Amino acid sequence: MSELCSFPDFRRIMEDINRKEKLFLNYVPVYIVLPLFGIVAKDNKHAELETTGRNLKRLKEEACIDGVMVDVWWGVVESEAPKVYNWTGYKELFKMIKRLELKIHALMSFHKSSQKRKTTSLPSWVVQVGKDNPDIYYTDRKGFRNDECLSLGIDNEPLFDDGSGTKRTAIQIYSDYMSSFKENMAEFLEDGVVGAIEVGLGPNGELCYPSFPLDQRWRYPGIGEFQCYDKYLKKDYENAEKKAGHSMLDLSKEKFGDYKSNPDETTFFKENGTYNTEKGKFFLEWYSNKLILHGDQILREANKIFTGLKIDLVAKDYNSLGKKVYLEVENKYI
Repeated sequence: MSELCSFPDFRRIMEDINRKEKLFLNYVPVYIVLPLFGIVAKDNKHAELETTGRNLKRLKEEACIDGVMVDVWWGVVESEAPKVYNWTGYKELFKMIKRLELKIHALMSFHKSSQKRKTTSLPSWVVQVGKDNPDIYYTDRKGFRNDECLSLGIDNEPLFDDGSGTKRTAIQIYSDYMSSFKENMAEFLEDGVVGAIEVGLGPNGELCYPSFPLDQRWRYPGIGEFQCYDKYLKKDYENAEKKAGHSMLDLSKEKFGDYKSNPDETTFFKENGTYNTEKGKFFLEWYSNKLILHGDQILREANKIFTGLKIDLVAKDYNSLGKKVYLEVENKYI
């Protein structure tokens, strides 16, 4: 009888509550990345929507996932014509994810992606502009064009017809796309299904230059190549040098090496090489600052559009001459 009437061990109960609270505070949500291809196809339809739903349901039950990361491809949504957005496929996908009570981490993907003969390209009207003006793409010294994404050299160049005769810059295109996403996916943003927006800033969505192509041109530990030989970046560099009031580093003659070179095989990167001269430092500062400005401009647009939502920036930390050139962007937006 005394055992039945005994008081509960409050100390043990409180210890158990505190332990669970600590576990909750330290909880890390688990997101899986949906496949790059086939989830929302180029025709904006789902070939495998039911299969994807079954797989996600199983992952939620057995692996306790909290949500999914989804590439929202520019080349799918605005594929056929400028400012003509088709969100049908993504709405179907987001509704299915919502029914499963999972969260969405949406990636604004402004780049091309290719794997195992499968490709998600840039919008067809952008590709057409590129055929007439290949300088919209990053370009190396040998003239190779990287059509994975648009060069930051055209961020503020009005080169793209919006369908009504008005020309848009690349920054305006990215901004219009994100605004359309917000407008068309309002129900998922407002009810918290979309918990984060990640903004693509370059090749593979990263804030970087495509200096290390994953083909036979480069191999580890090669130094890669500078990607500033499109006419817009070359002109920008010339203007920056004139404004600074000193002679330029000759980008066509300087021995930078190639993708596979070691630093000591070049005159620029070798110990006490050109990189350590006034000309070299100015060039590297300009090259790095162009990247920072690029990220800053796009993220300012994203912050204006997605006020109140978490905006994550994909960026790798880069250190040259003892200066962390991405740190300004990381501190500002992450």
